[in-house]
Amino acid sequence: MKAEVNMLIAQWAGKIFKKILPRRLFFAIRNSLPIMSLSIYLDQRKEGRHYLKYRSHPIAQSCILYNSYVGAGMICNPYGIFRELLNQKSFAGYTHIWVISEKQELGRLRQEYRQYPNVRFISRHKNKGKGYAKYMATAKYIVENTSFPFYFSKREGQVAINTWHSITVKTLGFDMPNGKVGTRNMLRSFLQCDYIVSPNAFMTDIFRNSFKLQGLYEGTIIEEGHPRNDLLLKSDPAHVRKKLADRGIRIDGSKKVILYAPTWRGGSISDVASNFRECVQSYKELHKALSKKFSSEYQIIIKPHHLVYKQLTRQDKSEMQYVPQSIDTNELLSIVDVLISDYSSIYFDFMLTNRPIVFYIPDLEQYKKERDVYFKPEELPGPVAVNVDEICNIIDNLEQEIVSYKETYTAIKNWACRLDDGNANKRIIDAIFNNGHKYNLISDFATLKKKLLFNAGKMANNGVTESLLSLLNKIDYSKYDVSVCCTAENRANIDRLNKNVRPFVRVAGYGVTLGDSFKMQGSLKAGFIKPGDTSVATTFETEFIRSFGNVNFDYTIDYSGYGVFYPMLFECARTARRLIWQHNDLMQDLSNVQKAKGVSRPAVSPDALVSVYSRYDKIVSVSPALMEINRKNLSRGVAEGKYAYVSNMIDFSRIQRGLDDDTYDMAFAHKEAKYKFVTMGRLSVEKNHANLIRAFARFVGQYPDSALYIIGHGYLRGDLEKLINALGIAENVALTGQMQNPFKLMSKCDCFIFPSIYEGQGLVVLEARYLRMPIIISNYSVAKDVCVPDGQLVIGMDAEDIYQGMLAFANGDVPKDYVFDHNAYNEECYKQFETLLEEAGNDRFTQTTTN
Repeated sequence: MKAEVNMLIAQWAGKIFKKILPRRLFFAIRNSLPIMSLSIYLDQRKEGRHYLKYRSHPIAQSCILYNSYVGAGMICNPYGIFRELLNQKSFAGYTHIWVISEKQELGRLRQEYRQYPNVRFISRHKNKGKGYAKYMATAKYIVENTSFPFYFSKREGQVAINTWHSITVKTLGFDMPNGKVGTRNMLRSFLQCDYIVSPNAFMTDIFRNSFKLQGLYEGTIIEEGHPRNDLLLKSDPAHVRKKLADRGIRIDGSKKVILYAPTWRGGSISDVASNFRECVQSYKELHKALSKKFSSEYQIIIKPHHLVYKQLTRQDKSEMQYVPQSIDTNELLSIVDVLISDYSSIYFDFMLTNRPIVFYIPDLEQYKKERDVYFKPEELPGPVAVNVDEICNIIDNLEQEIVSYKETYTAIKNWACRLDDGNANKRIIDAIFNNGHKYNLISDFATLKKKLLFNAGKMANNGVTESLLSLLNKIDYSKYDVSVCCTAENRANIDRLNKNVRPFVRVAGYGVTLGDSFKMQGSLKAGFIKPGDTSVATTFETEFIRSFGNVNFDYTIDYSGYGVFYPMLFECARTARRLIWQHNDLMQDLSNVQKAKGVSRPAVSPDALVSVYSRYDKIVSVSPALMEINRKNLSRGVAEGKYAYVSNMIDFSRIQRGLDDDTYDMAFAHKEAKYKFVTMGRLSVEKNHANLIRAFARFVGQYPDSALYIIGHGYLRGDLEKLINALGIAENVALTGQMQNPFKLMSKCDCFIFPSIYEGQGLVVLEARYLRMPIIISNYSVAKDVCVPDGQLVIGMDAEDIYQGMLAFANGDVPKDYVFDHNAYNEECYKQFETLLEEAGNDRFTQTTTN
């Protein structure tokens, strides 16, 4: 009684507040938007909030921000560019800002450059990165050698320059084993760049193909050599020794110098910490062996990769004098007599000295598994050792050992260092700052292909993901350049993406101010309150650039079909034709989502969806019947003429691979059962599993040696297990959960039964058809779109109807000799897809010319 009274009071209060409060304010209070917005705002990383604050400030036209390896020091290619700019009088009025992570190095550099009032140093981490975020938002020029911070979204008027940091030996980009996910921040960073600096044609090809910039990148690659190699060729050895001494490394002028400079180990940066101790131990062993044998002639120094150096403890550094990360490697190389390296790109730079290189590669096979390399050991310009004794023997007989490598050394130097003449920075600076055109400027990335951007959401294990993967395996990649936006949750499905696809795995951390957070949550809950509402336009435009750079897509396709965030984000692709998919009877589905617990799909109101539909060119259902249902329920007069359909494709080759696989996910527990029924789908209300189980319990009463397999997972599993136990049929029913290969099991069953209350199309029915199974299907609203002549028994949805269907199968009354041409089906689906794109393009052209 108390609960009923409280409910009546809440309803009465709601009616009063609705009358006296403005609509938007009432809606906000009812949906707890102020609390939700504040929570989201405070949950953001503070560095991103700082950045958003400064984005409203004017751009400092003569300000250049430099960052190497996340504040490791004044090093690498940004340092080379900086040195040249500092020496040119025409740039005297520019302010140079350097990002430095270590407090001690920050103080040292401020002292070293105290005579330069236009050179400033900021802490990478002080005040949660506030200074760095400020200049990322306001500096006219941004010079980075890796990727941009997660929050960066280039403003109009800024010039972003990526100098990169190597001629790579290790695989990069999408060539890496985990490249689809591991490349996510680098890809979005590159696509925001006005310029990418490349040392040679080999690296230009890496940017073009390994990072999949071909067909998408709209900036310029400057292929004019490595800026950092100007430092190697022009450094004063005395100055380099002093820099080392100031940082605790004293070089004995009476000895030659051996530098051991290994790269980091592992398939991803996150592996560095786990491999760290092993690396340190190997450094000590090599240093000890070399020092014992060659200390009278050589001084041995070790420069760990900057990622490894960051892991070193104070004790590690005291035990051995590691070269700090803040020492520029190329300046250091100018005083090195022998280089020992592995998979590091450092050897390419060192070849400018014409001095010997020795390769220490004790773990090649393991490294190839984790990361792989572009060059084989026999292609390297120096002798290769696999243990410490071999290294010592090579150094002991160095002159004889390197003789046979002179030809290889020269050949590699000629292609790798051809442009490194000591003046690379002059050419690069002229191209960027003076619009110089007499250089090798590469901007031929555009193709005649149409650029498609799909949203695939979480790529969950469901029919939506399978249909998208099937479509992507069918698309004509000679006509289309295809990108897919998704989150990182389901890496197994991301790895299944066609090799021609460019994945945009989202980088978390987009930022909103408190006010914009409030507006965004309101729009995500209820859509746009009125037509033409632009209250959150700037927020989404900033996020679009953060995610996809300055790319002009021809089509954006929200294939996930449920949320509002991505359709609103994709709307910011202003030149694109916009299409949104409907995979189900959305009114039914949204109702179930609101009621169900544990459902991962976002709770979205029909009003929100309709407000988004009005901004899209085509609203695409996955069957003709579904199109009519969704048109009736959701067009609301603003999207009436935009409805279309494209039937889902199926990867029938995947089914065949499953059949050919001798292993499958579970033991076939009921081999001897007389009648074996199977169904497949997520364990949720619309799949009607509860009535299926009740019907099967009656069937088991008549045919005890029968079995039922329910393949899938979902929030109703616990309830279904209770029902099975209560009916006493636990021995006859198997809830298999999600199966990587369900088709082997299905093929061993006698009848496929599909009792759904509603569906978008019913892909699993078509999969069962490929297996030539007898099919019992409920008469859900769009069932006719997966029916074939004399190819199924259609039944009702309640337990009695399902029971009668099972009896019909036992009596031989379910047809099985039907015709289904799976190849013709897929060809028709793909034809529908291409026709849709053509129609959307024509519609947009007509609208544009009319306006």
